[in-house]
Amino acid sequence: MKRIIALVAFVCFACTAFAQKHENSLLWKIEGNGLKKPSYLFGTVHMICADNFVMPEKVVKAMDQTTQSFLEIDLDSPDFAVESAKHVKSDKPISEQVSAKDAAYIDSVLKVKVGAGLAQLDSIKPMALMSALMQKDFTCQMISFEQEVIKHSAKNKKETHGLSSVEEQFSFMNKIVPAKEFALVIRELNKFNISDMLAGLYANYKIEDITAINKMMEGLGTANAEAYHYLLTVRNNLWVDRLPKIMKEQPTFIAIGSAHLSGHTGMIKLLQDKGYKVTPVFN
Repeated sequence: MKRIIALVAFVCFACTAFAQKHENSLLWKIEGNGLKKPSYLFGTVHMICADNFVMPEKVVKAMDQTTQSFLEIDLDSPDFAVESAKHVKSDKPISEQVSAKDAAYIDSVLKVKVGAGLAQLDSIKPMALMSALMQKDFTCQMISFEQEVIKHSAKNKKETHGLSSVEEQFSFMNKIVPAKEFALVIRELNKFNISDMLAGLYANYKIEDITAINKMMEGLGTANAEAYHYLLTVRNNLWVDRLPKIMKEQPTFIAIGSAHLSGHTGMIKLLQDKGYKVTPVFN
C-alpha cells in the first residue's frame, strides 16, 4: 500500500526527501547570500480538482514581487509537446520485457481504461502509461498550479523557465515504474480508490503540512530505493546548484512540487546549507 500512496503522491506532488519537520507553509522566502532582492519557493500540486483550486493571495503577492518564474520544466515552451513525445517512447516494447501472462493483463487494462491496447501502446514507457491510467480514475476536472502560474506570468509579461530540461525530467520519471514491474503496480493500484487517496493528500496540502506530505512519500523509498534516490536527492541537488545564478540575476518565483520542499535533502534545507535565509511566509 505504501508504494501506491507514494506513486499517487508523486504524480500529484512530485517527490520529497527523508522526513524533517518544517513549519506549515507552502511558500518560503529566500534572502541573503548576496541576493539584492528576495526570491520565493512555492510548493505546488501538479493536479487538483478544479473545485478545490485556490491560488493563495500570499502566492500572488510573491509572483508580483518577482520578475520571472521557474517551474520544474518549461511547460510554456513551444517545443514542450514535441520534446515530450520524444521521451515517452521506449527502445524495447513492454511485451518483450514481461511474461505473456502479464502482457495479456496489461493489454486488457489499457483497453478498458485508455481505449487502446499494447498493439498501439507497446512502445510507450510504463510511467507515461501509468500516469494515463491514474488520470482515468480521477472523477473531477483536473487543473494544475503550474498552468495558473504560467497564465499569471503571461498576463504580467514575465517569462517562465524550467529548472530541468524535458530530457532530464523524463530520465528521472522513467525510473519509477520499471517495465518488469508494470503489471504488479497496475494490480496494486486497482485495489485502491484513487479519489479517497487523493482526498487525504489534498487535506494535508490545504493546511500546508509539507512534513505530512513528506511522510506519505516514504513508501517509494521502500519499494524502489534507486528511483527514490534519483527523483529526490539527485534532482533536488541539481536544482539547488542551478538556483544561485538564477536568483542573483533576477528575483525569481520558483514553483515545484510541494513534496520537494521538506526533508534533510529537501529544497529548504539545501538552500539553507548554501547560506541563504529561508523562512516561511504565512500571509
